[in-house]
Amino acid sequence: MNRYGLKLSKIASALAKEYFTDYKWFITLTYKHDVRTVERVRRDLKTLAKHLRERAYGKHSAKYFKSSNHIMMVGGIERHADDRIHIHLVLTKPPAEAKKAELYENLSANTDEFLIDYWEQVKNNSYQNKPEDLMDSSDQRSSLEYCLKYTDKHNANFFIMHWDSPKFVSPIECKR
Repeated sequence: MNRYGLKLSKIASALAKEYFTDYKWFITLTYKHDVRTVERVRRDLKTLAKHLRERAYGKHSAKYFKSSNHIMMVGGIERHADDRIHIHLVLTKPPAEAKKAELYENLSANTDEFLIDYWEQVKNNSYQNKPEDLMDSSDQRSSLEYCLKYTDKHNANFFIMHWDSPKFVSPIECKR
């Protein structure tokens, strides 16, 4: 059990172990409107990651990516009691070798603010909690495990996105 008192499935534990890295923020994103489909969430996550990637590398640099070396975010989608979906995620800083080096310091320090601004202003949604700074590896591990708490062989609700690749692992379903 972790600090949230969660007992993770074997799949969630393996994911947490494999994708543990230096996460900087924990964020919960919500929708203002009634969103119940995983397909809609998948599209929104894809455009959110694309927006952050473009801030770091430039608009047309995705065609030059050859590997997925730098994790951007890992998270899980969950259902409220009324069946609407919300998103828990942990977010990293962009890699230091981002093409827009002159913007790196600003982006690196404020990645969470760029994410929230995009989610609220462009997508017209909301967020549940102020981004929580993850100070040490214990906070990072617990937050990652919290994001994956309902992931098991019957509920493939997790996603993994990278700074240096437009391809990502997307949620397939959300049963809880």
